[in-house]
Amino acid sequence: MLENPALIYEGPATPWLDKQPAPLILLHDGGGTTFSYHCLYPIGRTLYGIQNSRLDEGGYWESGISGMASHYIELIEKVLPQGGEILIGGE
Repeated sequence: MLENPALIYEGPATPWLDKQPAPLILLHDGGGTTFSYHCLYPIGRTLYGIQNSRLDEGGYWESGISGMASHYIELIEKVLPQGGEILIGGE
C-alpha cells in the first residue's frame, strides 16, 4: 500500500527564488485512488497524492464530507508540518 499522502515527485531545488513553489496536493479520483497522478509529467513543484483512506473498507465515511475533509487536513499537516501555501486539486 502507498503512503498517504504519497510523494509522487519532489520539485526541483530553486535556491535563486525567495520562496519555493507551493506544493500541489491532488485528491483521489472517484475510484479513491491516485494512480493516474503517478503518470503525470513533473511540473516544477512537489506533488503529493491523497488516496481515499477508507478505500479498503469500501470508501464510506460515516462522518460525511466534513469528516473526510478533516482527515485529509491531518494528512496534509503530516507531510507539511511547517504549514505554508499549497495548491489543492483533483479529479
